[in-house]
Amino acid sequence: MKSLLPRAIGDFSKREYWEKFFQTRQSAFEWYGDFLQHSEFFSKYVKKSDRVLIVGCGNSDLGLMLFDKLGVTNITNIDISDTTIHQMREKHCTHNTRPGLTYECMDVFTLEDRIKSGELQPFSCVLDKGTLDAIHSGENSELNALEMFKNIDCSLKLMGRYVILTLAQEHIIQSICNYFVHG
Repeated sequence: MKSLLPRAIGDFSKREYWEKFFQTRQSAFEWYGDFLQHSEFFSKYVKKSDRVLIVGCGNSDLGLMLFDKLGVTNITNIDISDTTIHQMREKHCTHNTRPGLTYECMDVFTLEDRIKSGELQPFSCVLDKGTLDAIHSGENSELNALEMFKNIDCSLKLMGRYVILTLAQEHIIQSICNYFVHG
């Protein structure tokens, strides 16, 4: 596990780190716990009828579990790592047994453009399990967090929900408040 940790905390916000991480570790890695540990939380905030976007999905089984355990049948998982998206498609999408569960190599910072171009349709629920924390670790982290919020805000339907699992460090909470409360 130690070899998978970044040299610098800011590496968590870099594509190169994640490519190496997922090339090295192919089994599911559940940041902040797995679905079963948070099933009550997800049951409360994610509905069967939701069109769900999971940002920074990595190789987590969250999308799969939402599909299989909660019956959510429209889930788009995105990540900046080509490696993990390829792995997840092979793992969950090869036999078309879950047609509403998709994996796309996509940067969260491109959501607004993709929504405006019509390439993507808005979502009723965006799930973030550690992605904000990773993005908020590098250079220009405050600006990056605000840009991420802007992209997520644009990707949500009216009355949509942005559900975040975070370590809730003070600087993270401050960024959330700056955008969603004071913004």
